[in-house]
Amino acid sequence: MELSVVTAIMMLFAAVVVPAVVNQKERREEREFRSSLLRLVDDARERAIESGKTVSLVMGDGDDQLQVTREGDDDQEDTVVRSLTVHPGFEITSFEMGGDQVAPTEWKLRFYPEGKADGGGFELRQGTDLKSLVIDKTGNVRLSEGPLPDTSQDKWPAGEFEKRA
Repeated sequence: MELSVVTAIMMLFAAVVVPAVVNQKERREEREFRSSLLRLVDDARERAIESGKTVSLVMGDGDDQLQVTREGDDDQEDTVVRSLTVHPGFEITSFEMGGDQVAPTEWKLRFYPEGKADGGGFELRQGTDLKSLVIDKTGNVRLSEGPLPDTSQDKWPAGEFEKRA
């Protein structure tokens, strides 16, 4: 009889605790992914500054990997220097580059040796939650709530910057 009571208590405990632990683990992995994503972008910018070469952030083969690539010299291909697999709970959508919507295969956001960038980003969907990774033309990155902001109104201040082609 006492063994049955102890077993029943343990089963109730497991029924309550196990789902909470699983949910907590999933939330922690999602937070880690968002942090890793921001570190990946910061790393791309830092690599461009340190190496004195243009470094790009691109979607890898398929839709589940972001890659940092360094431009090859003359006729050499770009080299992948770092990558991040997209967490299964997230979907990357709606790519923007320089104020224009582009396909994932065309999205290539460049960071230049002086620390500046092309400007752009993408939307990161997690179920019904929508966030946007936004990289401005000064190379700063932020993860904001909601869809990508309209950057088509961003203008180059006359005489301050040289616009890249």
